[in-house]
Amino acid sequence: VATVETSRLVTLFGPGGIGKTRLAIEVASRLGERFPDGVWIAALETVQDGTFVPLEIARAAGVRERADASPVAVLREAFATRRVLLVVDNCEHVVDAVASLATELLESAHGVHMLATSREALGVRGEAVVAVPVLDLPDSASGMPIEDLARVESVRLFVERARLSRPDFALTADNASTVVQLCRDLDGLPL
Repeated sequence: VATVETSRLVTLFGPGGIGKTRLAIEVASRLGERFPDGVWIAALETVQDGTFVPLEIARAAGVRERADASPVAVLREAFATRRVLLVVDNCEHVVDAVASLATELLESAHGVHMLATSREALGVRGEAVVAVPVLDLPDSASGMPIEDLARVESVRLFVERARLSRPDFALTADNASTVVQLCRDLDGLPL
């Protein structure tokens, strides 16, 4: 949280499935009141062409397109005097376009802060890169109460994801050792 307040561009960096998006959303929710003109999340996973990055960010922020100006110019103008946090999620496949837009906005709109998630750094001057560590792993399920095991990050994520396909899934004494072994086999990324 403190890094986003002191650096105008922060990239949460790490492998896919590690929880970068979840962390970015948590940080954004904690910082919302510090950005009185808004916090917006632009999800780029479906954007295949970097030229559409400014448009996607404009849509996420509720900035209207104009026929007489480029999307980048419209964003610069919209944010020129505003204090906002832009969360730009899943940048790795359009990293050059995001880096270019970040450079433009950070130079022209001094109240803009950006929080990006990516499998690689953007490479923009002034960028603070924060490596997102793998989730905590339990040593084993034996001897650990189910309530404690359920609080371990990787197990909690496993249970959340399992419930997406089986809403009745629950961590029990019968399946705890299997869940722990799966989390360990997947290096803390049980997706």
